[in-house]
Amino acid sequence: ATTLYDRPASIFRETPLDLQHELFVRLAESHPQFRATGSDLKEMEAETTVFTVRNLGNGDVTLRSDRPALLISSTSWTEDEDFSILLKALEEYEDFIRGGASLPSLVCVITGKGPQKEHYKKLISSLNLEHVKICTPWLEAEDYPLLLGRKKPDVQIKMSDK
Repeated sequence: ATTLYDRPASIFRETPLDLQHELFVRLAESHPQFRATGSDLKEMEAETTVFTVRNLGNGDVTLRSDRPALLISSTSWTEDEDFSILLKALEEYEDFIRGGASLPSLVCVITGKGPQKEHYKKLISSLNLEHVKICTPWLEAEDYPLLLGRKKPDVQIKMSDK
């Protein structure tokens, strides 16, 4: 017997912070979940997304200390992929925060194209979520590994049964 190891293609590697920022800026053009809002915009000497800040003086990019967690999923939006399970979990996550749990806000990115995408987009738009933001972009082939290449999360969320 021969053991074969499944390894990602070489394009899937850690994404430098400046490239992450550039991707978030591009995504913010069409997906408000990536835009900095309200008092965030007062940073006149910076280009800001919900996750990152670029100092326009020296070009340095840093992660925002108040950034949300990022959850990424891909799908072909077909009947064999029941995304209502994820949506229910996101509603429960929202309920934990509303109940006083010390959890970060969440941006959930669900990528892909398929026959049930519009059905799920309608379900998503009907949800009453304040701390969980969901977007369903189609990512270009070169952007997908950039989004996945974020460093290991600095927050691990463990939720147990009630």
